[in-house]
Amino acid sequence: MTTRYKHDDTDFSVPLNRFSQEKCGKIHAASLEILDRVGARLHMEEAIQLLKKAGAKVTDSNLVRIPSHLVENALATTPKKIDLFDRHARPAINLGQRNKYYGPGSDCLNIIDHRNNKRRKPFIQDVSEGVILCDSLENIDFVMSMVLPSDVDQSTADRFQMEAMLNYTTKPIVFVSYDFSGCLDCVEMAEAVIGGALFGGKKHSISLHTIVNRRSYKPDNDSGSCCLGLCRCSCRIGAITIKTRGGTDYCPRYVTGSARYAYGRKSLL
Repeated sequence: MTTRYKHDDTDFSVPLNRFSQEKCGKIHAASLEILDRVGARLHMEEAIQLLKKAGAKVTDSNLVRIPSHLVENALATTPKKIDLFDRHARPAINLGQRNKYYGPGSDCLNIIDHRNNKRRKPFIQDVSEGVILCDSLENIDFVMSMVLPSDVDQSTADRFQMEAMLNYTTKPIVFVSYDFSGCLDCVEMAEAVIGGALFGGKKHSISLHTIVNRRSYKPDNDSGSCCLGLCRCSCRIGAITIKTRGGTDYCPRYVTGSARYAYGRKSLL
């Protein structure tokens, strides 16, 4: 099954901009100020030492303040385009400019059974059937697990989801891991399928990864370990910030405050 790499030249889309460039600039400046003046508490010693070596200020053992020039330099050196490939090393996704790609989500807690139209808890078979469907649909560019299977051990459900995706699609996979060990297991599973190191070459076969910390909205040892571990093997990581205004102690209630929080957290990652 081939996936789309080149989209039509005609772009009929209209970008949705909630903030003007001036307001975006203010949010960016406020995020830099938060990281520099307030800082963030990190709970992973290796990450603290890496930031300290780069020029960040560390006080009270783990309170890290990051100067704005370090953040700006990181943003400036981040690739503006990322090419992703399918399992057969064919171009599949070109992340850059205003290219748009489509795929399902990951962990719905319930499903409506298409056979009887009844709502129920999902099973691992639902993951497999959904992946088979996504693999056959031309306009689906990447695959996720769609539902959280209730008939497997919940502490290792991410491995079962990854197994189903590897079994039934060759498209780029987005997987969700609950902890560092789960992330490593999923990478090893993908390497076993392709018969070699996953990120050793330039053409990443199973190449799009999302790491979600479900227990809190602050970077913890697991998410930090996942980021550092994948960086060591040259994996390209997409950091997705999840914010619920006022939903936790870490995120402000008002729009601009939560936007600054999310932007600053993404810069930190």
